[in-house]
Amino acid sequence: MSRQPDPVEALIQTGEDAHDSQQHPPEHELRCVLHHVRDEVVRLDEELVPLYAQRDEDLSQIERIKRLICGLTLKKFPKEILNRIFGFCLGGGPILMESKDRRAVPLASYTAVSKKWRSVVVETPRFWNKLSLDYKGFVDTNRLTNAAHVCLSRCGKQPISVETKATPGVYGVVARVAPGVDPVAKLIVPYAASFQQLRIVFPYTWLRSFLHSPSGSIPLLEAVDIEFIYINNRDGAPVIAGDMTVFENAPSLRRATFRLSNTAYDSHGATLHNQGLPVVIPSGAQIRLPWSQLTHVSFIRIPVPCSVFHAVLGQCINLDSFSLTLLGEMDTASSTEIMLPSLRWLRVDVTNQESFTTFIEPLILPALNELVINGGKDAIWPDADVSSLLTRSQCRLACIRTLLFISNRRTKELLREGTTVHTVGSDSSDDNLGGWEFEW
Repeated sequence: MSRQPDPVEALIQTGEDAHDSQQHPPEHELRCVLHHVRDEVVRLDEELVPLYAQRDEDLSQIERIKRLICGLTLKKFPKEILNRIFGFCLGGGPILMESKDRRAVPLASYTAVSKKWRSVVVETPRFWNKLSLDYKGFVDTNRLTNAAHVCLSRCGKQPISVETKATPGVYGVVARVAPGVDPVAKLIVPYAASFQQLRIVFPYTWLRSFLHSPSGSIPLLEAVDIEFIYINNRDGAPVIAGDMTVFENAPSLRRATFRLSNTAYDSHGATLHNQGLPVVIPSGAQIRLPWSQLTHVSFIRIPVPCSVFHAVLGQCINLDSFSLTLLGEMDTASSTEIMLPSLRWLRVDVTNQESFTTFIEPLILPALNELVINGGKDAIWPDADVSSLLTRSQCRLACIRTLLFISNRRTKELLREGTTVHTVGSDSSDDNLGGWEFEW
């Protein structure tokens, strides 16, 4: 159906035609256009009236506030107002600190205005309980740790969220810093009982003191993301096994992610170096986590043995998402089916074609909604394994994401079944695995 011409456009066109032919447009056409213009003016006026009213109301409130505060000096501002102002300046996010910082920024600048401002800033616990610490190359580790310790000491009973970042380079960490420097022992362990969210990047030599803390040490912790810095065993080979006791009896824990630093990976992002990679999770390891209450679990760049993979999933009755980017040792596979009734998001990468079949074979995932499968340069799309998984799970898969080649025939079949297939430009990064986002 053709679009009706706009009356104003028609008038302009008529005027141009008349000018070209030295004729005046018909009077009835001018009256028609004028009528439409008047209607449009009325409509626009009706739309603007409530906007003008809202503007007048806002201006009135601004004038009232101006009259209230114009006579106040900085020293006379009520603490409640200052509290809200500082909270607005922080924007609900964390205090960002880098290795060169001696004090918390931006709060340090507020404390220098007056004694009253300093007292409000220092005595408000919710301003200090969220930290993002960038240790960079661990050049001045002690200074940043001490500054962060001052911040956390002001939190009172507020739950704490801490995120650390680092770029350790290729020469290790522990041997480069001053003797006795251990950010985990000085900063993480003392506040373990208050942590709500924890995302930390440290070498295992330092992390051991936290991971081996007594059971029940982290009653408030809801989400944990630990990345082990591993550089040719200079900082200790990380181990996730039965002696990792800190997460046992953690009633609030729902999300757990374990990572190995990128230095253990080659340029393809999914193929291991043949030598030097630590056995992070031994075969048959009894990892002491509250699996039955976890909703999100990820092992990123950490090989997980088949027996541990099946044992863990067999206990995760409330799991919503699971990620495994490296298939570990083919030791003992489960001989029974593993039903995960709530699992909606799954990533398992093809780092060994035969092992992939054994890892996936026992799984039944009736709620599976999105499947992510990537792999190294030699990996191929495991079509038979995926088809078998979908058939026995009887699930309604909404999306497949992969960098592997899927034949046109299979892609058409999946599309006919209502599954979206992302093969070009799909997000295969190890930091975006459908896991949890850090919530400030």
